[in-house]
Amino acid sequence: MTTTTPPKDDHTLHIWVLEPPKEGGVLTKDGCEQIARHKYQAGSYTYLDTLLNPFWTFLTERLPLWMAPNVVTTIGGVCCWISYIFSVSYLKQGTEIPTWLYLWNSFSLFAYYTLDCMDGKQARRTNSSSPLGQLFDHGIDAMGNLSHVQAVQCIFQLCPQSMVVLQCSLQTAFYQAQWEEYYTGSLPHATGNVGVTEVTYGMAVWSLLTALFGRNLYDYPLLQLDTAPSWWLWWTGGISQVQIKHIAAILWIFLVIGLTILSYIRVYNHVQSPKVFLSAVSKLAGGPWLLSFVGIVINQQPTLALGLSFCLITIKIIVLSMAKMAYASLQLSIVPFCIASVWLRYFEHEWFTENMKQTLEWALDIYYLISISMWARRAISQLCQKLNVKLFRIDHTQKKE
Repeated sequence: MTTTTPPKDDHTLHIWVLEPPKEGGVLTKDGCEQIARHKYQAGSYTYLDTLLNPFWTFLTERLPLWMAPNVVTTIGGVCCWISYIFSVSYLKQGTEIPTWLYLWNSFSLFAYYTLDCMDGKQARRTNSSSPLGQLFDHGIDAMGNLSHVQAVQCIFQLCPQSMVVLQCSLQTAFYQAQWEEYYTGSLPHATGNVGVTEVTYGMAVWSLLTALFGRNLYDYPLLQLDTAPSWWLWWTGGISQVQIKHIAAILWIFLVIGLTILSYIRVYNHVQSPKVFLSAVSKLAGGPWLLSFVGIVINQQPTLALGLSFCLITIKIIVLSMAKMAYASLQLSIVPFCIASVWLRYFEHEWFTENMKQTLEWALDIYYLISISMWARRAISQLCQKLNVKLFRIDHTQKKE
C-alpha cells in the first residue's frame, strides 16, 4: 500500500523579509499542490444576494458555452480600467466632470460586479471550475479598487489629503480581508446583511443619481467653523466648513475601523495564540500600514504607484493564502515606492526639476505595472501547467451538453 505525503503547510511560518526560494516560478511544488487540492467555499448571502441570484443566473444562461469564465471576469475588469482612465484624466485637468462619465462609472460598477457574480456560475455551467479561476477573480477585484476610488472622487471631489486617506483605507480593508482568509481560511463577504454587493451596487446607484441631479449637494455646508483646528484644515484642504462630503468620508473611515476590529477578533479567535497573532499583525505593519503611512503622511495625495503597490502585495497574499505558503512581514516590493516618495517630498535641488519629478513618478507607475504583470504571469503559468487548464479557453471535452 502506497502513501502520499501531504503538501507542506507554511502559512503560519513567520518570516521577516526573505521568503523561501521557489524554483522556476513564484510558487513552490507544495504550494501548487495545495492550490490544486483547494475546495471553494461560498460566502454567506445577504438579503440582496438572495434577491439578485436568479437575475445573475438568468444572465449567465444567456452566455455562450464556449466563453471561458475568466473571459467574463476580464470583461468586468476592462470596464473598471476604462472608468479609471477617464476619471483620472478629468480629475487631473480640474475641469467639471461631464454627465456621461458619471453614467459610465455607474454602468461600469454595475457591469463589473454583475459579471463578477456570473463568472463562477459560468464555470459550473461549463464544468470548468478551477482554483485558478478563483485566484484570477480576486486579482481582478484587487485591481478594480483603483477604479472604485476614482469613481468616488468624481462624486465628492475631495482635496488630495482626504482622497489619499480614502484610497489607503479602501485598499487596506481589501488587503485585510485577504489577510483574514490567509489565517482563517474564510474570506469575509459581509457583516450582517451589508456586504460587497450592497456597497458596489450602492456606488453604482450613487453615481447614477449624481449624473441625474448633479453633485452640488455634497458641497453643502452643514456647519461653519470660526476657529477650525489645524487637522481639519489639513483634512479638508483649507476649508473651514463641515460639508456633507466630509461627513460621508469620516463615516467611511469609522466603518473601516469597525470592520478592522472585527477582523482582528476573528483572526485571534481562530489562531488562539498571541505569538501567531503578532506574526499576523506584522504582515499588516510591513505592507498596507507602511504604504498608508507613506501615502498619507509623506505623499499626501493619491497616486497610481501607491495603488499599484497595494495591488501587488494584495495579489501576492491572495495566491500565497491558497498555496499555504509563507508570506514575509516586510514586503520588499513596496520599498521602491517608499524611497521614491521620500525623495520626491524632501529632496530639493536646482537640477531636480519638475519634469524629472514627473519622470520618476511615471517610472514608478511603469515599474509596478510590470511587476504585477510578471508576478501574475509566472503564477498563472505554473498553475495552468499544474491544473492542466487554459486561462481564457475551455477544453471542448469538458463542456456540458
